[in-house]
Parts: sequence; structure tokens; C-alpha cells
Amino acid sequence: ILATGICEGAVTTRVVHWGDPLILVGISAGVSALLAASIPLIYGRGRVLRPLELITNRSALMFSLVWLVMTFFTGASQYISNTFVPGTQIAWEAHLGGFFAGLIIFYLLEAARSNSLKPTLH
Repeated sequence: ILATGICEGAVTTRVVHWGDPLILVGISAGVSALLAASIPLIYGRGRVLRPLELITNRSALMFSLVWLVMTFFTGASQYISNTFVPGTQIAWEAHLGGFFAGLIIFYLLEAARSNSLKPTLH
């Protein structure tokens, strides 16, 4: 999930900044992927939340919304003023790409795991 998050962060940043000679991507995209992948486990209370439960579970939804708002604020603040982190840029687009990649990959891996655990007749 970590490597996929980093790769998806790079793709997202490349799409947003198409034509720029240099893009920023760091481990934070992978951390965002791991954070997103942990949400169904943390808020499932002993079981994995199904994808639609991410919206109906108030705690999971609030955590995700706060994280998304903070990420957008980070991106907006560097465009509004240069006082957030002078002389640097934060690849907030990579954080978003990593976050959504983490959720998608988690559920794909969970589906594969669930399918492999089904009992078979011998």
C-alpha cells in the first residue's frame, strides 16, 4: 500500500501540474495511503468497515473530512500566501492521490483475502 500510495501520489501530482518540468512527491503520499487504509480497521471495531460504511459511520466520515479539509487548506495556503512554508512547496495533490489509492488498494486486498479464506469442499 505504501509503494502504491507513493506512485499514485506521483501520478496525481503529474496530472495536476501537467507540463511542469519538476514535480514533488515524497513519502507523505505513502503515509496518506496507509492512513486511509487504516480507517476501515480503526473505526470498524473488530471488523472491517465496508466501503459504503465509510460514509455512514460518523467517526470514519468525520476523520476523513477533517483530513481532507486540512489537506486542501495546506494546498490553498501556499497559493494564497508564501508564509506557510517559505521557499518550499507541499505536494498536497500527492497526499490526495495517496489517500484514495490507499482506500482502493486496501479494499482490493481485503476482497482477495476474503475470497481466499472461503471454505472449499475437498
